[in-house]
Amino acid sequence: YVLRNLAPLYLMCDPGDIEVVAESRSPLTQAPTIVIYESVAAGVGFSQRLFEQHHDLLPAALELVSDCRCRDGCPACVGPPGEIGPDTKQVTRQLLQMLT
Repeated sequence: YVLRNLAPLYLMCDPGDIEVVAESRSPLTQAPTIVIYESVAAGVGFSQRLFEQHHDLLPAALELVSDCRCRDGCPACVGPPGEIGPDTKQVTRQLLQMLT
């Protein structure tokens, strides 16, 4: 959720131009996986640019989630509370810490 909302700001694109898929266990790698990809036919380079900016994007996402004053998650950080499951904000913060 947070990456889906921040990525368009870094790319200066429409939010509908990118999609995000998060899997707890990828069928290809058997590892947790986050894939951010372009929804634009034939692509225009958003994926490459985002990969080049991931060192800025991931810490910004962690900061946004950590600094949000909500308790369990909200539309400003990780999405509505309980939409994904219990402790969404805490789990998101831990995941982002591991990725940064």
